[in-house]
Amino acid sequence: MAHRTTGRPELLALLADAKARPEDAARRLILADWLDEHDEPYRAELVRLQCERAHLPPQSARAEECARREKALIEKHGATWLAPLGGGVASSTHERGLLNVVLQARSFLGQRLRSLAGSEAWAWVEQVGAWNVTRGGRLEAVLASPLLASVRGLNLTYTSLDAVGLGALAAVDLGHLRALGLGQTFVGARGVRALAAVPWLIGLTSLNLQQNHLRAEGARALAELPNLANLEEIDLLWGTIGPEGLAALAHSPHLARLRRLRLNGNHLGAKGMAVLASAPYWKAPTHLGLATCLLNDDAVAILAGAPNLAHVEALVLVDNQFGLPGVRALVDSPYLGALRELNVQRNPQLGRQGEAILRERFGDRLVD
Repeated sequence: MAHRTTGRPELLALLADAKARPEDAARRLILADWLDEHDEPYRAELVRLQCERAHLPPQSARAEECARREKALIEKHGATWLAPLGGGVASSTHERGLLNVVLQARSFLGQRLRSLAGSEAWAWVEQVGAWNVTRGGRLEAVLASPLLASVRGLNLTYTSLDAVGLGALAAVDLGHLRALGLGQTFVGARGVRALAAVPWLIGLTSLNLQQNHLRAEGARALAELPNLANLEEIDLLWGTIGPEGLAALAHSPHLARLRRLRLNGNHLGAKGMAVLASAPYWKAPTHLGLATCLLNDDAVAILAGAPNLAHVEALVLVDNQFGLPGVRALVDSPYLGALRELNVQRNPQLGRQGEAILRERFGDRLVD
């Protein structure tokens, strides 16, 4: 089947508009209306369902109903929606109706997929992942691909970013990107410092550095990067930054706009929660990922007593070490009124009593 190199102008404009303002659900709903008017009711329904569910407590009856219907739509129509991209898609997800895809390196660099740049089929892709692309000049070729012109996120997970790779990032201009994934790229503190030479990072609102074992030294280097001043989200899963590294980040004026912090797997403990509670720039975080952070009752009490939690919508406390005293601190906190999700899974010290107390206070906002 031949693919149009441009596509329907109205749809291309609506997709570009939705990607330009990813947090604005109204733009996606306008897209859904257009799809309905042009005989694409199932894709329109998926857009609406995912936009609605994004603002619901995940355990609520309506959220679960939306999720079931989304699953059914994707099972029935997903292959059709992906078909124009060919067989090189290793995995895919839908986020508020648009596509996030991971491509095999050979497919990403192949002529067939390259020919879709600017097409309606490729315009549905909001974020693209190209993993393990270091060898044989592949990274340079990926960064120069015309396919990147219309996406807003690039994921380079498992790409070893040595000096050559970091130089390749600095040699291109991808200032239109809003999200960059550098998980398991082995950047280390030296690599983080090298990111200072990549000026287009100033456009990023989201940076994923998970599983890079940055340690405190890497966190300090990250805190010194002025070209991260527009970041709103950072993922440091298993970054081994510790309380010292967290303190460097919390005191960085360059990271003052952060609202979504995924710190899972960093052994922060009570010292780390004290850092969060007194962070001079992080006054209104909305998402805190603190799974497997060695949080005991004292740590949770410090967190629950922090006024800067007043805007937190999602608090992830999975796999920690707190019991009933921590539960009571959460229940009594005056700062958790904005919560839509409190995840306390895999905390064996809670017991049924602790879970029941939390359920009474937080209702279907609790994930246990």
